[in-house]
Amino acid sequence: MKVLLVSDGFDEGLEEKLESLGFIVEVVDRESVRGGVKRFEPDLVLVYTRPTEDLELDKFRDLDMIFLVDLEEFNIQKAILIPSYVHINKPFSVRELERAMNLIIRMKEEKDRYKKLFRHTDSCVAVLQAINNGKDFIFKDLNPAAEHEAQVKKENIIGKKMSQATPRNAHLPMLKLLQRVYETGEVEHFSFTPYYKDGKIIKWKQGTIYKSSPDELVVVYQDIAKGKQLIGELRKREDYKAIFDNSGTGTIIVDEDTTILLANKRFEELSGYSKEELEDKKVGQNSY
Repeated sequence: MKVLLVSDGFDEGLEEKLESLGFIVEVVDRESVRGGVKRFEPDLVLVYTRPTEDLELDKFRDLDMIFLVDLEEFNIQKAILIPSYVHINKPFSVRELERAMNLIIRMKEEKDRYKKLFRHTDSCVAVLQAINNGKDFIFKDLNPAAEHEAQVKKENIIGKKMSQATPRNAHLPMLKLLQRVYETGEVEHFSFTPYYKDGKIIKWKQGTIYKSSPDELVVVYQDIAKGKQLIGELRKREDYKAIFDNSGTGTIIVDEDTTILLANKRFEELSGYSKEELEDKKVGQNSY
């Protein structure tokens, strides 16, 4: 594994100890971080720093970094690896460092798995950070499905407040939900009023908001307009409805998120559940 060590020269021989554990290490100062990342293409960026150092973190918001905070200036002979909160006594022993790096590698692998899911899921996912004690929120990340649904480019929205990224007052219902989740920590499910145009459902968002860290919220949602429009069309067409309802084959219409939109009479008989118990439920939510 390649490690880019960001240090200003007071790292207690950390480079040599990491190399003794089999890591390929390159050392840069903080002014050369971006150049080092581009040139070295590290698997991990490890920043050795002190609590009072001004890191200007906003410049590196897009980089995935682990911080090793030296507490010596507070007369504490330890360093703390963030975000894993592993305490390493100084001078560093190779054994303690190995334990800490193993934990960091496991955390990185889990994070990489999350990133793959984030990128490839069909659900829209937006990550927001609370500012001003939860009075407002800025966009931290947006997955490709959310970019496509909102017709925006991620780079044009990251770091912006909701009020800046949303036309007029369209953000207010979501803002209230986010504020409530931020305050309570409880998961919230939502379904916004559908938007119609020319008698057709254009947008109908349903989803979930949860708190992933003290100042970070995640919104997962889908636009269910197509499915709802299909139901509406099917219910209007009595001939199709009769064929669907009276088919000898048990049939259900399922949305992209596995929600049952319609169930016919034969499926009711086979499953033992009524239409009311089946429709708007996830496939497998009932035992049939």
